[in-house]
Amino acid sequence: MGHRMSFVIRLGALILLALLSGRANAQTLTTLFSFDGIAHGKYPYGSLTLSGTTLYGMTDAGGADLDGTIFSIPVSGGTPTIMAAFNVAKGALPEGGLTLVGSSFYGVTFGGGANNEGAVFSIPLSGGAVTTLASFNGTDGTSPVGNLTLSGTTLYGMTKTGGANNDGTIFSIPLSGGTPTTLSSFSGTNGEAPNSSLTLIGSTLYGTTSQGEPTTTARFSALTRMAAASRTCWTSTAPTEMLPTMKV
Repeated sequence: MGHRMSFVIRLGALILLALLSGRANAQTLTTLFSFDGIAHGKYPYGSLTLSGTTLYGMTDAGGADLDGTIFSIPVSGGTPTIMAAFNVAKGALPEGGLTLVGSSFYGVTFGGGANNEGAVFSIPLSGGAVTTLASFNGTDGTSPVGNLTLSGTTLYGMTKTGGANNDGTIFSIPLSGGTPTTLSSFSGTNGEAPNSSLTLIGSTLYGTTSQGEPTTTARFSALTRMAAASRTCWTSTAPTEMLPTMKV
């Protein structure tokens, strides 16, 4: 992984004003903190999660064990507070954001866990020990990415690889943890290698895959849809619809 400097940034109110007025003037980005690579972590991926006046996020590397961190930082900026440092046993190298449910955050790590294939974890909003809720084993997916999506008492997410065809999976897991349930395995023709999060609209989850081959002559990103009878009872065993959205 090449050297790169990452920032947490805040977009000022002038951006909203420019959008409302239709102007296209350049806006100013305010740097709230520059990561140092070790103590506070480096390479933050995913989105920031807001609770009160504090933002929460993760870094993919750095920290005490060099496997990434969970941090908080005031909306006004300052030095991040490290809530936890990842290690291989608990999960390592997160590449997504945190999902806040009640007084706990939930997320995934790209690697680490019992089988070093990635993990689902939780941590109290106040910080403390990371609890591993599940470890992937390859058959049920490898390298989960993005944010977890909540519906009722169930979390939904995707793995970038693994599953029946090694092209990634869509999975669910209870908030209390346990073995992930594979809802679908991607196969290439219906998309492969998801690298984002699921969006819940009504009783349907929507998402994208970074690769996939709907034809033999072109490769597209795919918008996949899995239909369900309810938010927690899936009726299909594979993504049922694929619409090409971008040729790459």
